[in-house]
Amino acid sequence: MKKNTLRSGNRAAVYSRVSANEQVGRGGLLSCDAQDSANREWAQAGGLEVVAAFRDEGRSGTNLS
Repeated sequence: MKKNTLRSGNRAAVYSRVSANEQVGRGGLLSCDAQDSANREWAQAGGLEVVAAFRDEGRSGTNLS
C-alpha cells in the first residue's frame, strides 16, 4: 500500500462502492466493508482523521430503470 504523505491533523471522508447486489454481502475484496477498512487504514497511515463514511451498495448504472 502506498504511504499517504499528507500532513497530520487533516480530516477525511471515505467512500465505498459496489455496482452489483452480488458484491454487497460477499465480504471479499470488492465488498464495501473491505473497501471501507482499506480506506480507513490508508487514512490512518497518513495521520488523517476519518470524520465521515459513505457507501453506495448494489446499484448498477446499467439497470436504473
